[in-house]
Amino acid sequence: MFIIFGTRYRTVRDNEAAPLTTRCAHCQQIVQLEPVKTRNYFALFFVPLIPLGQGTPAYRCPNCKTKFAR
Repeated sequence: MFIIFGTRYRTVRDNEAAPLTTRCAHCQQIVQLEPVKTRNYFALFFVPLIPLGQGTPAYRCPNCKTKFAR
């Protein structure tokens, strides 16, 4: 019997912060950057189960999906 465990991160929308309209540094498009939080989870059999920490706030470009630190 094998047990596969590790850590995995998920990116979820942060409803507490406001979107930011600016030019994306990666794709050079004028977009409304989405506020997100990237959070690490303990994973068992590739399923994220237990959150580890509060999460890192960031902005994500809806066009190219690049994340930028807040």
